[in-house]
Amino acid sequence: MEAITSPAPPPIPVIDLSPLAAPQPDAAAVRQLASALHAACRDVGFLYIAGHGLSQGQLDGLTALATRLFDLPQVDKEALDAARSPLARGYNSLQHGRHSCTPEDGGPRDAKESFTVGMERQAGDPRPPSPMHGPNQWPPEAVLPGWRVEAEAAVEQLLAAARLLMRGLALALQAPPDYFTSRCTDPVAQMVLFRYPPTGGTEEQRGCGAHTDCGFLTLVAQDAPGIEVQLSDGSWHAAPALPGCLLVNLGDMAARWAGDTYKSTVHRVHNRSDAATRHSLVFFCNTDFDAVVETMPSCLPPGVGAAAAEGGGGGSEAAAAVAGGTGSEAAAAGTDGGGSVAAAAGGGVIGRRHPPIKAGDYILQKLGLMFN
Repeated sequence: MEAITSPAPPPIPVIDLSPLAAPQPDAAAVRQLASALHAACRDVGFLYIAGHGLSQGQLDGLTALATRLFDLPQVDKEALDAARSPLARGYNSLQHGRHSCTPEDGGPRDAKESFTVGMERQAGDPRPPSPMHGPNQWPPEAVLPGWRVEAEAAVEQLLAAARLLMRGLALALQAPPDYFTSRCTDPVAQMVLFRYPPTGGTEEQRGCGAHTDCGFLTLVAQDAPGIEVQLSDGSWHAAPALPGCLLVNLGDMAARWAGDTYKSTVHRVHNRSDAATRHSLVFFCNTDFDAVVETMPSCLPPGVGAAAAEGGGGGSEAAAAVAGGTGSEAAAAGTDGGGSVAAAAGGGVIGRRHPPIKAGDYILQKLGLMFN
């Protein structure tokens, strides 16, 4: 069996986002945060975040949502079969194995159950239509009291945490702090719950095959070890739960936005326990469907589109406040036209240019889906 390194000390950094949420941001703390995010995204592509706004009780509640759902009788779960949803939302059983990470590799299907919840639209919604917004299949209240309300609250909690992280990523890439959040007002996001049975560590009974995520940001709450990250030397490293933290990884879209200077890292899931069942709740947070993804100006070679960042130019716009847009907060954040943040992030990052594409189209292409 392939060896997994000890989870301590982890090469996956822990980054505290609380300076971004402070009413009066501290300049030095924000610069340090931008630098730490830049290094984590460039070198690893995985990080733990603290200071994200969720209490430990709320984190425990995320995995409890999975436990409660998957503990239902099989007949109740099958009534929510994702095959009945045009958006593949709902339940996928261990036996059917339709929600497999790497079905094309010819190996066994993933050993897991899953349940997917996505962003909905109410009748008469005035926003432009999106093929990735639509109805969910919800467990009836009589079958699982209060579950839908708690699940919808979880989506909002995780979306807030993702947007906080987006502000930090924008600063790390020398952009205005609202660069990503302004493109995440009506996001293409999904919350997926998983249950992985114990397998005793056999490679044939993987929970999820080696893959990268296709979207922007992935936030994970988990109640037991299972995620394994492939480091730059090819070795695999366990990424268990840490108290008070969410595990985060960048997806292919984030790497594209950063001109491939940031990593979308290969990872997999193996519940190597002989007895314990593993639960996780994974929030795949993407931007608006129509948001244009194109290489950030700070990631381009000198003189190639670096004169004006999309949406503002990187000068006074980049000095926008971290926490909301006032001049005093901008000064506290130290975003003096991109200079101090660039220095905090280790200077310019030079990647390669990708042609612009809408975020939703990119995801659909990656997933091999087409909606007419």
